Amino acid sequence: MNISRRHLLGAAAAAGAMMPFRAIAQGASADALAAEFDAWARAQVAAGGPGMTVGVWQGGKTLLTRAYGIADMETGRALTVPTPFHVASVSKQFAAMAVGLLAHEGKVDLDADIRNYLPWMPDFGATIRVEHLIHHVSGLRDQWTLALAQGLDIRDLLTQDRMKNLLRNQRMLNFAPGSDFSYCNSGFTLLAEIVTAVAGQDLQLFAKARMFDPLGMKYSHFIQQAGALIPNRAQSYAKDYPGRPGWQRVPLNYETWGATSLSTNIEDLLAWEVELLHPKVLPQALVDRAAAPYRLTDGRVLQYGFGMMNGTISGRPAVHHSGGDAAFRTWAGRFPEHDAAIVILRNDAGNPLQVTGKLVDIYLPAPAGRKPSPKPLAATDPRVTSLVGSWYIDGGTLMTIAQGTAGIVLQSPQGPGQPLTVYDDDTFDAGQYRGGYYRVHRDPGGRPVKIEPTDDSPIVSPIAFYEPATVHVPDAKELAAIAGSYRSAELDTTYVFAVADGVLTSWTLRGGAPLKWRPSISGRFDTFDALFPFSMAAAPGSDGKVAAIFLEMGRSRKLRFDRVSA
Repeated sequence: MNISRRHLLGAAAAAGAMMPFRAIAQGASADALAAEFDAWARAQVAAGGPGMTVGVWQGGKTLLTRAYGIADMETGRALTVPTPFHVASVSKQFAAMAVGLLAHEGKVDLDADIRNYLPWMPDFGATIRVEHLIHHVSGLRDQWTLALAQGLDIRDLLTQDRMKNLLRNQRMLNFAPGSDFSYCNSGFTLLAEIVTAVAGQDLQLFAKARMFDPLGMKYSHFIQQAGALIPNRAQSYAKDYPGRPGWQRVPLNYETWGATSLSTNIEDLLAWEVELLHPKVLPQALVDRAAAPYRLTDGRVLQYGFGMMNGTISGRPAVHHSGGDAAFRTWAGRFPEHDAAIVILRNDAGNPLQVTGKLVDIYLPAPAGRKPSPKPLAATDPRVTSLVGSWYIDGGTLMTIAQGTAGIVLQSPQGPGQPLTVYDDDTFDAGQYRGGYYRVHRDPGGRPVKIEPTDDSPIVSPIAFYEPATVHVPDAKELAAIAGSYRSAELDTTYVFAVADGVLTSWTLRGGAPLKWRPSISGRFDTFDALFPFSMAAAPGSDGKVAAIFLEMGRSRKLRFDRVSA
């Protein structure tokens, strides 16, 4: 994990011809490799459905560009290699690099208080530095979760000014700046605002002049109006979207940029990755700094910065990032040891990392000493059945593992459980490509004592785990003590809680259907709604009623709502 880009480039240079791509190493032709991937990819894309575009570059050559599936299901227009996509969080590295260019020129101090450039941001009593935004260590609450907690729908029109207003009204942080990592879209929205404040032009104009045009990225721009016409763009589709069977077009109504909203295509993103491998426009020192590890105040090492992370993909070291908005799914990264780059753009809500793994295995040589893949355990194995029960992680939602007809499942109050696969290395997942999974920690007797949420390349060592929990079922008196109205000054929003047929519900003026809450551990509840995955803690008052509630949604912690009426 502790791999800097400088080390990787040095290793690649030293290896030279010893690190060829697979076509040369195994004598396979480029056409044969492309045919191998074509056969696999076509099986992944539903007939008449949306799909993906992919690109592979290695050693000075573009080895593969392909398009599979439909760009617009209403017209039947097919995806092509030049098709523009919304690339979601892959946008972040462009906002970060824009600030990095200004810092390289001495116009921005990465160690400075962000309020030097954005005086409208509140004083939290602790200094948030520009570099904290770049590494997701600012402690700021995330703008998307704040919008949801305010009662908005992620499918609403979300504008830059609306996000700024949410942030300028905050009074609390998730944690002290620099002390922890929490993925935070807010920070990259603020980086875009710093570009505007310092350069005197918005991020789109700055990026066009300093990055897109010099690199020939003619299809790339930041979308600033949701209704902007983008010729031949890919639309966004998901199958069996919550509560809606069959294929659905999933709207994307963003008018906010920095954290997201870059529109681009495979060829442009490959050009960008090649620039990061062999800088000609960007300063080499900036590219090196962007891939360097960052150390938190407690000494933990963070392998994330400038909208990119150091990690491994199928055993090969990579510098990469993924993205997901609406049903767009994106992955873009480079493999310095192999002088290679891969980009995946999907409009079908599919997993881009699975595609990346397949391309890596086809085009790059197998890593030396690669561990064999873990093997699934039988459903009756004690290591599987011992996981049945309730598990809770601080500030999160309850995880319920139940015994299903063919094995254990991740139980949902909304319907059938999600089947889980447990492996012989004491990890488990939902049977998907191993981009994310859980690791079981056991006592000497084999009893599970905690569950570690992890991924294939941990960003930092975890400090929070799921632990065995007992579900507290509140009686009618406890539920009645919560009923009432609660207001958050930070969000300018009021939640009304009531009890209907023994179920705690809530609604807001801005929201749609009422949210239903299920009991968690004592004093806590989780929502039933997949689009609003809140956890709520109730703080009792002296009169027997709850005095305040605290909402949490992963990236936004302890949002306080005070009782304002019975």
